[in-house]
Amino acid sequence: MTEASHAVKEICPLCHSGDPAQFTESHKRIFYHCPSCDLRFVARRFKLSPEDEKKRYDLHRNDIHDVGYQKFIQPIVDGVRDFYPKSAKGLDYGCGPSSVATHLLSGLGYEVEIYDPHFFPKSKSLDRTYDFIVCSEVAEHFDRPNLDFQQLKNLMGKKSHLFLMTLLWTEDVCWAEWAYARDTTHLSFYSRRTFEWIREQIGFEGLKFRGDRIIILN
Repeated sequence: MTEASHAVKEICPLCHSGDPAQFTESHKRIFYHCPSCDLRFVARRFKLSPEDEKKRYDLHRNDIHDVGYQKFIQPIVDGVRDFYPKSAKGLDYGCGPSSVATHLLSGLGYEVEIYDPHFFPKSKSLDRTYDFIVCSEVAEHFDRPNLDFQQLKNLMGKKSHLFLMTLLWTEDVCWAEWAYARDTTHLSFYSRRTFEWIREQIGFEGLKFRGDRIIILN
């Protein structure tokens, strides 16, 4: 890595601080850490083009009938069931080409709209508010998380909840071995403190954690 590459200035894509510092180079990418909001993120020059990004997503095989993947997604479905009756209407934000979460929730009787910028870019789905929003294994793909969380907040009513599934980073994570950091479409990595910042600065009222992967904002 040359001196010039080290000198590149990175602005935090979440809090817009100019203080992020490079903390590691791994998996042929450079990662920064923002001390203000605790976000870790990939240097912007490593973001894939929309075409290459979609090609990578096309390789995902999230079969809605895969029992193992259904079990993996079940915690976010359980979150919705804990808060809402089956008359509630929701949005699956960033659902991909096929969504196990929507499949499971629809099977329980929930009405779920879908949105994905690559596969289902239906503008009408972003023109209303919802009782609940599920965002499963999506937030790590955000290259402009501040705008994405603002948009998610705008899609929520006064009593709505946002159910997120994304693996949180902790100080125990070995970045060089962490599969989450290896995926070239993963750009933003959050800690609990990051979500505390999101709750306060984006304007959510409440925040709950369930394990190291489920985050609930309202």
